[in-house]
Amino acid sequence: MTTPDHAVDRPYRPLARCPVCGVPAGGPIFTAGRVPVLCNALFATVEEARRAAVGSIDLVLCDSCGLIWNAAFDQSAVAYSPAYENSLHFSPRFRAFATDLARDLVRRHALTGRTVLEIGSGKGDFLALLCDAGVARGIGYDPSYDGDTPARPGLTFVPSLFPEHAVDDADFVCARHVLEHLSAPARLMRSLREAIPAGRTVGYYIEVPDGTYLLRTLAIWDVIYEHPLHYTAQALMRLLADAGLPVTRVTTSFGDQYLAVEGTTDCATPVAPADDRQALRHLASEFARRAADLRDRWVARLATLLDTGPVALWGAGSKGVSFLATVPGAAEVAAVVDVNPRKWGRHLPVTGHAVVPPSDLRGFRPAAVVLLNPMYRDEVGATMAESGIDASLVTDPS
Repeated sequence: MTTPDHAVDRPYRPLARCPVCGVPAGGPIFTAGRVPVLCNALFATVEEARRAAVGSIDLVLCDSCGLIWNAAFDQSAVAYSPAYENSLHFSPRFRAFATDLARDLVRRHALTGRTVLEIGSGKGDFLALLCDAGVARGIGYDPSYDGDTPARPGLTFVPSLFPEHAVDDADFVCARHVLEHLSAPARLMRSLREAIPAGRTVGYYIEVPDGTYLLRTLAIWDVIYEHPLHYTAQALMRLLADAGLPVTRVTTSFGDQYLAVEGTTDCATPVAPADDRQALRHLASEFARRAADLRDRWVARLATLLDTGPVALWGAGSKGVSFLATVPGAAEVAAVVDVNPRKWGRHLPVTGHAVVPPSDLRGFRPAAVVLLNPMYRDEVGATMAESGIDASLVTDPS
């Protein structure tokens, strides 16, 4: 991943209009300064990590389509390379979710023996699961691909952005956790539709973090610079409809944290989005105040935990990096643990914390372990028990 040599605030190049429907931005509903530009960038040394690029966040809500976006985002500040590491597939809990999803898509869309193209395939984990479930050929595009996924018949990975001129001979297209990274998603969706030959039936599955969940549950550690857009169902469906991609199914998953839409190019009766703008306005109007209260409670809780002994943080992904970089006192966290071996020995942006494997945690003798995503509570608790780690597992600031 390419990052500047010095940590400087990125220039303010506002996204003055909604990236989905073009309506002018309103006032901010949440602001944050000097946040890491790339939470999932890993560094070889503490010094490099502490010089990581930072930027600003000014979240606004589109009153027309329901999109939430960072009006201060600068796409040129973000560059993805093989050093970008955000795979969750080393977690048994997440791997079970992804495996079930792959099998479900293959079954419902009759993909056995067919070809699937994935935009933003990362390290190739999900595309491999689709092939395990019956897909004959998988083609993945992602500039962060590093060749780690074992070679196997039928799998092809291209370490670049999706070429706008072709869909190869794909019968189905996936884009999971891609659109939230783009400041101009409409261009990608239009190019995807234009690349599908006339008369050809192609299915698609689009998955993103759920913006309504973000507002409703105060998921403030998910407000990160590299995710400039936060989609509600209404906004995501508007994006696809404007591109000529009809939506036939809308779902949430993984504890309602993820939002997904799917459809086929030959659908004549797409589902209509619900108009939830009034509820979104109410949630947005209270978000900044409730977010500040949540952060204050974490500051107090963390101080109390630190008084009892060393504190560790479980999870070196976006949530963990955001927490460490924005909560006063979090620099005192003694250890950051992750199950992803690709992260071990690397350092997190801004704070410089080193990432250690679960087997090393016992040596820190933590009195408490902070876990920011409750979906992993059972998994982490079981690992701690198996490892003989006698520490409280803390998932909220109460």
